[in-house]
Amino acid sequence: MTGVAAVVDTSALLAYLNHETGWDIVESWLDRGVAVSALNAQELTKKIVERGGTREDATRIIADLALDVRDLTLALAIEAGTLVTLTRPKGLSEGDRACLALASLLGVPAVTADRPWADIADLLGVRVQLVR
Repeated sequence: MTGVAAVVDTSALLAYLNHETGWDIVESWLDRGVAVSALNAQELTKKIVERGGTREDATRIIADLALDVRDLTLALAIEAGTLVTLTRPKGLSEGDRACLALASLLGVPAVTADRPWADIADLLGVRVQLVR
């Protein structure tokens, strides 16, 4: 992938895959090139398997989406870990923090279907694009 326009959260990817409200917004970001953390790829795989899919299904779906999957490096882990005091009260998960931290490190928007992110985006210094 040549460039990353945004970092996409699992909730946004599921909205796209299930053609839920906002799927078209996610599609427009996918067309521009997106990254996800390995932790978000794991969350997506878990959801696929919970719905009856296989390892092969998850691998194919992630490949078809052309996601730039980024490893959970020490820098990303530290950045995500420091977000806990601001994000825990809003119910954000480890995957949510990994997504926000990766967006911060890359200097691109974080795309999500989770509304609570918008409440803390300014505090985090990350642009959040809600898809619904």
